[in-house]
Amino acid sequence: MKNKVCACCGGELSKKDRFASVLSDGSEVCGRCVGEVRILYPKSLTVLDLDDDFEWIDPLHDVSLEAFLASKQRAAGERAARWEKYGPAFACFEVDETFRIIRDVGRGRKAFTDEYAITGTVLLGEIRGIGVLRVRRREKVYTKEIKRVELPGDERSTVMTKAEAIPEGCFGQIIVTGDAPYIYPGDVLVLK
Repeated sequence: MKNKVCACCGGELSKKDRFASVLSDGSEVCGRCVGEVRILYPKSLTVLDLDDDFEWIDPLHDVSLEAFLASKQRAAGERAARWEKYGPAFACFEVDETFRIIRDVGRGRKAFTDEYAITGTVLLGEIRGIGVLRVRRREKVYTKEIKRVELPGDERSTVMTKAEAIPEGCFGQIIVTGDAPYIYPGDVLVLK
């Protein structure tokens, strides 16, 4: 049996490649190639109802291989425009929400931790599990050290798992120690 190959680069597709995608015409593209254009097609999580039903939305599922290949040049232009807009940064992250992490300690009991999660999408670059967030509010600059970053475990889950980095155009969460009351939904965090 022949192994499947990426329709873009011809490299072997791995079942463990969590960033790979299937395009509208059935073409399969590896995570490395998807990463080149994800800036144009960010993947997102949508909550469907109050029962916490959710759906992962990958706009690449609506793109043909021909359109995917054509978008590589547009993606490079968009990346350059964002570097211009955000200045000398190595990553930019748009915030969806911030919340305190609660752990299950057994027997139906929950315990508050001193960790807070900042969920959102990487607009530019990649966010690693180390570094410092800087947030400017009026004349004051606040800083928070990144404790770790997390990505969804798989396509069918909202459960987040520790990751090395959150790549450009992907949804994930940044974990910090202590509250961050100065970070709001819609903020764009610039990591320098």
